[in-house]
Amino acid sequence: MLFRSVFIDAVFDLLKLVTRRGYIPIIVSNQQGVGKGLMTRQQLDDLTVFFQDELRRRCGVAFADVLYCTELESAQSLRRKPAPGMLFEAAAAADIVLAESWMIGDSISDVQAGRAAGTRTILVGDYANVFEADLIVPDVASAVPLLEKFLLFQS
Repeated sequence: MLFRSVFIDAVFDLLKLVTRRGYIPIIVSNQQGVGKGLMTRQQLDDLTVFFQDELRRRCGVAFADVLYCTELESAQSLRRKPAPGMLFEAAAAADIVLAESWMIGDSISDVQAGRAAGTRTILVGDYANVFEADLIVPDVASAVPLLEKFLLFQS
């Protein structure tokens, strides 16, 4: 399968920062395209291998794990965000303390899942009237220095 890579450069900085500070970077993502038949699970897995390899090549680190909920929204899976199931699963597998963790995402369902799991949250995007997130930033690049300041105070 051929992939065209488009990466947000600030993701490299964010990934390096959280790894350097001792956090375990994990992706939890709803991917109902599999459930809808728009792609196969194998295609999704191939894409994951591709982007993980690219991250290692470009910044020297990758995500420790990548969890997907491929079920349709109508299945009402406890793993599908805004439910916190994937976060609980990731925490159990990697021995993560959720109260000391951050959920960073670009949708309100990411924040809701993080809140339900007991993490702190950063919402990325144009969300002027959202009050559920701990922090709201316009883009990933803005999240990096802000998160770095918070992580320094937690050492």
